[in-house]
Amino acid sequence: MSNKPFSLIEDKLDESRFFLSKMISSGDNVIEFRYYFSAYVSACRSVTFVLQAVMKGVPGFAEWYSEKQNQLNQNLLARFFVERRNETLKEGENQIHSHIFAQTEDGRKLAEYFFERSGSRETINFNEDVVTSSSRYLGILMVLVSECKSRFSKSIDPLSLLTLESMQAGNITLEDIEEMLGYPRGWTADLPSDDRLRLLKNYYIKD
Repeated sequence: MSNKPFSLIEDKLDESRFFLSKMISSGDNVIEFRYYFSAYVSACRSVTFVLQAVMKGVPGFAEWYSEKQNQLNQNLLARFFVERRNETLKEGENQIHSHIFAQTEDGRKLAEYFFERSGSRETINFNEDVVTSSSRYLGILMVLVSECKSRFSKSIDPLSLLTLESMQAGNITLEDIEEMLGYPRGWTADLPSDDRLRLLKNYYIKD
């Protein structure tokens, strides 16, 4: 059984989605876009770190992850984004440039962002904009986490597997979860349902 809630990994995916959405909404503010991209690649990179921390000691995980890690290392896009994360975090570089392609009726400029070409890098599609490439990379991580969750479901904290949909199907309420964890019923009632469930998962501590 894992000794940490699986929701910690899912939170990192949510964090990555958050910064990706901020990149999309940055418009023509190239500085803002670069800042959000830096946060995005850092959050993405932490997904696999947290995955290993949560699943440490689970029988069969080390062998399974070793195979998946080899696949990631052979994936051109995944390797490219790890390099961009290292470049941004360790060297301070953020080689992204913008291209203004339209202007709205209210005067706002719309922009696309692209990675700077470099002969020293392995070839990716530099004609693809940063947001599209980032979305595809996030998809790779989402598949990895989903496969892990499916493969090791019996070794993951049961509460971590709960979703609002599965609770509804099983006639379980958030108040039931609060009571199960030793908190007063309605303790998190002021929060939206998704946030309530996420908070309860993160407060879950196995005996």
